Amino acid sequence: MRRNRAIFIVVFVSLLIAGVVTFFVMLSDGVTAIDQYIINMVDTIDSPAFHSFIMFITKLGSHVFLIPFTLVVMFFLYWLYRDWLTPLILAVGTLTGLILNRVIKVLVARERPQILAEADAEGYSFPSGHSMIPIICYGLLMCFLILHPKTKDWKNIYMIFFPILIVTVAFSRVMLNVHYFTDIVAGLMLGLNLVILFFAIYRYLRRDKISEWSMDRERKETP
Repeated sequence: MRRNRAIFIVVFVSLLIAGVVTFFVMLSDGVTAIDQYIINMVDTIDSPAFHSFIMFITKLGSHVFLIPFTLVVMFFLYWLYRDWLTPLILAVGTLTGLILNRVIKVLVARERPQILAEADAEGYSFPSGHSMIPIICYGLLMCFLILHPKTKDWKNIYMIFFPILIVTVAFSRVMLNVHYFTDIVAGLMLGLNLVILFFAIYRYLRRDKISEWSMDRERKETP
């Protein structure tokens, strides 16, 4: 019950943030005050080495990287879980995020701060695909690794590494001036909700197996 309440709060707050951000973006018809403030901060950074690092990081959220990465991870999850449902949930969740991202981009039709083809920054800006898609792909992978008995011992490492990776990839778009800050926030909040949705679906479909793992763990922990 406590877990369900926590999930409800996270979903409610994240959707509220995404909704408020979308409202102000459409109301402003351009750049919001917080976007301009962040742009001014980023403009003060002038380091070729830092720019090269950010260009590398942002590639980890591009379709050129994520498509083959997702395929490899799907086979890994099949090997780990010995079923196709786990990799299927990862693939469908990521694809759903991609489609939803494209639909919202067309509906909001917000222009980018600048077009930068080398950073995969073309088309509309809101919400950021480099925020929304990586949080779904990496987020679901993190959940599956934490859930399985063979890999859950590294839980604390996953819960540090993946959030840092997701946030770093997302904010690389602001640092490259190809997205506004509000694009990033909306993308992360929407993506987070899809992670929660698809992982909840997975847990429901695999509830018997998960319950079996829990009982096995309790037996091992009982002296």
